[in-house]
Amino acid sequence: MSAVNPAGGNTAAGRSWPVVLNGLLEGRDQSADDTAWAMDRIMSGEATDAQIAGFAVALRAKGETVEEISGLVRTMYEHANVIEVPGDTVDIV
Repeated sequence: MSAVNPAGGNTAAGRSWPVVLNGLLEGRDQSADDTAWAMDRIMSGEATDAQIAGFAVALRAKGETVEEISGLVRTMYEHANVIEVPGDTVDIV
């Protein structure tokens, strides 16, 4: 269970939006768990528009690492809805 941090939302293992965003702004690479935490807040609807924008811009400005992307992808897969369809299907989007 996560605690509520008034300055930045839910915290887990010392993670909060200020901690994650400041790390990115200082040019520090984040762990897969850090970026997974951020993506979980985003995918669950807990992140504000400003937090999402700040995270995306700061991560892009710093430059993404493989580890950071793996945390994001892992969490997106955890939140994904599997759709079963009969026969062969091609996603054109």
